[in-house]
Amino acid sequence: MLVGLAAIAGPWLIVLAPVVAGLFLLAPPIGIYKHDEAPPPRTGVRLEAVAVDSDTAHTLRFRLVLINPGDVPASDFRMRLLIPQTLVPASASPRLLGPLLVGEQGRNWFIDSTHDAIAVTFRAGRPGAVDEIICPRESQLELADLNLPGHSHPLDVFLEYQVSGGSASPTLDRLRLRSSS
Repeated sequence: MLVGLAAIAGPWLIVLAPVVAGLFLLAPPIGIYKHDEAPPPRTGVRLEAVAVDSDTAHTLRFRLVLINPGDVPASDFRMRLLIPQTLVPASASPRLLGPLLVGEQGRNWFIDSTHDAIAVTFRAGRPGAVDEIICPRESQLELADLNLPGHSHPLDVFLEYQVSGGSASPTLDRLRLRSSS
């Protein structure tokens, strides 16, 4: 097509076309096409578990606490905690979460079970939404109680969790569950 146009418009089109195309493709954005490419501010959050006295003799309880040591409030993030079924059988997954201190089941809290693990998912919600949950900067937020039915002996295990999205920096870490009873 370029050769056909060159026959009509002259040979200068063959030389000029690649130069013009290169300018359009490789030129930096200017004017209204220029956008601020600065990444949004993020904070690193971590999850901790604090042993809580249990109501029954065969259940260990831990309070899940989100800690935000950064200068940016944590919002619109998702957290997923994996609990192996060697620790808690799948039949106990509905009783896995005790009192929810923040959010509601089905809106902010979700429990998924597979053959080898149970995933407890927490979604903080979009800023300005009805279900928005924010962990203020340089503070901590108590989320919920985690129940481990069928355990009455001392426990010291690590669970893996992931935090992603919103103003929270992506995190893959381990949560230590330690009871002394």
